Amino acid sequence: YIQPKVALLFVPNVCICSMSGTNDTGSNINPLFSRRAVVSGRKTCDVSDSPAKKTSHASRFIFKRNFLTTDTGGDSIDMRCPVPSVIILCAVLIILSIMASSFERKLTTTITTNNDIFSLRDGFILPTNVADRRHHGNGSLKLPTPILSVGFPKAGSTSVFSYFHCGGYAASHYTCKPMTPTIDRTDQCGPCIEDNLSSGRAPWFKCLLKHGSCGHDDDWCGPCIRNNIAADRPPLEGCGNFDVYAEINYSYRDGVDGPFYLYLPQVDSFHKFHEAYPKATFLLNYRKFESWVDSVNRWFAMRERYVNSDIRGLPAGVGGKDSQLKNFYEGHYDYVRKFVQENPSHALVEIDIESADAGKVMEEAFGIDSICWGKSNSNH
Repeated sequence: YIQPKVALLFVPNVCICSMSGTNDTGSNINPLFSRRAVVSGRKTCDVSDSPAKKTSHASRFIFKRNFLTTDTGGDSIDMRCPVPSVIILCAVLIILSIMASSFERKLTTTITTNNDIFSLRDGFILPTNVADRRHHGNGSLKLPTPILSVGFPKAGSTSVFSYFHCGGYAASHYTCKPMTPTIDRTDQCGPCIEDNLSSGRAPWFKCLLKHGSCGHDDDWCGPCIRNNIAADRPPLEGCGNFDVYAEINYSYRDGVDGPFYLYLPQVDSFHKFHEAYPKATFLLNYRKFESWVDSVNRWFAMRERYVNSDIRGLPAGVGGKDSQLKNFYEGHYDYVRKFVQENPSHALVEIDIESADAGKVMEEAFGIDSICWGKSNSNH
């Protein structure tokens, strides 16, 4: 469609005029909208005998423009334009613009619904507006999908999720399937989850602390990936159809009052992602160790989860000392860098989430406007 502000460039060259009298054949001329004066750029209307002084300011302006001279015999040309063409054309163009915008919104909604394009954060479905791909970028990502965040929890995974969702891409954070929690689905967690939903909180907020695990295992990205790897299937099979997986690890508890554990597929099974997705993009999100460990210590028994779990490079019982956790932390990042060097089919994007240039780094790498970048959960 043509925007009205563009069409106005052409409007002053057209005026719908009325004619009175008879033509050369003696037949009557319709006194309203019987002739149209159109731009020629060569000749001008002869206004010597026409009542130009009666015209409005707008009509006189249009009338003085170049028009194609029409042989009217003894007819007079009345340029008063009973309905000014400017108003008619602008009204039509505005209506068309509104209809086109409405159609675009409807089309976007249809695409989102039909293709199941949505983001998923902690069990919540967030509709993805595909129009944002052009609003915040050039319409497509610069790097291949899937994009896998292979850093650690408490290293900006929520910011990574929000960045891609803002850019109009389907992103997952922690959960890979929509949660529809009810008492029927999970006896012990049902009331807790429903209370969270009614209060606008994440469905599983603090329920894991109280009950150990909630919902079906495959609702969560970690167990879905773990079950696939155990069955020798591609890690992301059946784990949603997302462009971006912002957090794929999983925390769980052994019973209601048992210890917490942490499953890190980005550490234990990194090579499996390479085997199944040889062109996947790895996003290595990180922050200074001191800042990261401080966040870990303040987040719901997160330090305990590292110590209790048997993770590649961090055996169970190790990690209580900062020096032990630092060796593990830095060792993982070095491993990823070396792995990608040896397997150049992958793109590797490193992002320091605390850097002032983080948004620019993301924009240069993926093509989404840096305005979409911003830290989340900054007090944790």
